[in-house]
Amino acid sequence: MKAKDGILSVLFAVMTLAYFEFEPRFLVTQPLTYLLAAWFGAYGIWWLAGSPKQAWLMKLRWLATGLLSLAMVLSIYWPNITAKWGVIDDHEIMNNLGSDGKMSLQDIPERWVQSEAALPGKVPRYRPVYQTLRLFETAAWDNNPTGWYVTRLLFMTSFLAVIWWLSTPLLGWVGGGVVTLYIFSYDFWKDVLARLGPSEAYLVFGLALGLWCFAIIWRALPKRPVKWTWWLGLAVGAVITVGSKENMVLMVVPLAVLFVRTMFYRRLTLPAITSFVAQVAMVALVTWAVMVATLTTGQDVYAQSTSAQSRTQILILSFKTHQSKQLMVTIGLLVGLTSLTWLTRNPDTQKLLPTQLRAGIYLMGLWALFITQFVFYNGHWPDHNRYDFPGLLYEPMYYLVLLWLVVSLLRQLKLPTAVTGGIKWGFLLGLGCLVIMRGFVSTKVAVAENATRTRAFTAYIEKIAAELRSHPQVPVVVESASVWDYEPIYSYRVFLTAQEISNPFYLRLHGYDETTVSPGLEAGLARQLEQISVEGNNAYRPLPELPQSEAGCYSLVLSGIVETECRVLQ
Repeated sequence: MKAKDGILSVLFAVMTLAYFEFEPRFLVTQPLTYLLAAWFGAYGIWWLAGSPKQAWLMKLRWLATGLLSLAMVLSIYWPNITAKWGVIDDHEIMNNLGSDGKMSLQDIPERWVQSEAALPGKVPRYRPVYQTLRLFETAAWDNNPTGWYVTRLLFMTSFLAVIWWLSTPLLGWVGGGVVTLYIFSYDFWKDVLARLGPSEAYLVFGLALGLWCFAIIWRALPKRPVKWTWWLGLAVGAVITVGSKENMVLMVVPLAVLFVRTMFYRRLTLPAITSFVAQVAMVALVTWAVMVATLTTGQDVYAQSTSAQSRTQILILSFKTHQSKQLMVTIGLLVGLTSLTWLTRNPDTQKLLPTQLRAGIYLMGLWALFITQFVFYNGHWPDHNRYDFPGLLYEPMYYLVLLWLVVSLLRQLKLPTAVTGGIKWGFLLGLGCLVIMRGFVSTKVAVAENATRTRAFTAYIEKIAAELRSHPQVPVVVESASVWDYEPIYSYRVFLTAQEISNPFYLRLHGYDETTVSPGLEAGLARQLEQISVEGNNAYRPLPELPQSEAGCYSLVLSGIVETECRVLQ
């Protein structure tokens, strides 16, 4: 075994211990024990595979990669297996299921027509694939939240395995594991995977599939024809990605580069053409839908102005951020280095130009990625939530590009391999330290809280449903003291309807209206809630029509301390 392999192994083992926030109960805590066992087993396979006589074991590295990726995900997100339905977003699932808790495949077209997927150009946020896949999942899992959570764990496993696989050529198998742990240590994952609503969950899988197929195709083009299955996988991954989050239309740039490369090597077969057409069609559809909606309303989904002036101001602000300055300085230094290399006219250094130019293109792309995300989220980005994915991955990609640039230049200058090896070790040690400092405590807490909160909410719904079922004529007044009760106001009604509750419902607001909240999004929400309270809708009756009967009424308090003459549901 080589010394550097031993060093990396020890580093990875230390990071693994830090990953769990080591505690005395470690050896009997599942699935943490499984991860350690998987690590030692995978490392044994990896070490044996170094022997020429056992080269066939090299293939098992990828099996070990998948198993370790699964172990990583389970060690953090395992509590969600016991989670139930949540008050935020999950009511959409329950609304599709109905009172019988089931939805068949035959019901999907009807539900799809009623969703945002059938309204391109009507709403500023258009995610047709997200809406469609959500319906298929509803038909598959019915009233079983465990199926939903397990699916998301598998999505994340596939993403980590692909990141590990992509990192291996540059850093080796263990080094790829370090990079994977670093990416998995970001805070935004807890908002992406700890609950069922975010569309980014599908984006995780779409990116994993798309990146995998993109890399396979990219490497194969100069050597051999590409199988149609890889083109199909690329199309499916890209369509899921773009159709799950509208700002992913930026994928058209790498897809255009791949198209040019395919043309250059004369590999533009019918499967390739079909794949590109499908991808471009989805990009065009989402782009058109969002542009029409925003131009019509003059606002994005966050009720922020989409005028050229406001977006220009945000763009200028992006140049002043630390991240943008870091990228600009790096690009500037690289431009200076490239110019100096070109001006020297030295044959020994001229061969460095292609590498420097490629690195410059990569860095410019990462800079553009950062700026577009910053503008898309109105300057409030990164924000340590699901909106950081996948844009914030520009950061590890930035470090990897710099590492690749330095190592490639040193190799071309024919420096000793000990120098490039030392740089890689230092890079991995730095990432290891960052993983240890970050830890995973906040993500573990978020997952545990989600499991506890959803179980409590589901139990509460069942409890008050039993109470209301025994008094079906008594009206229920939903009491709201915050404009951010907007979604729970709909959610509670849907969940109770699914429990076959027939009581009349009314909405009462306490201490806020359109004039007392912040302008923009909050004012719009308050306006809608006032209208529902006064005029009613399909779920609520007009509050002025609340009857005064001897049976009284129930109060379902969503927030704050409110005064009510009704009996509060506990």
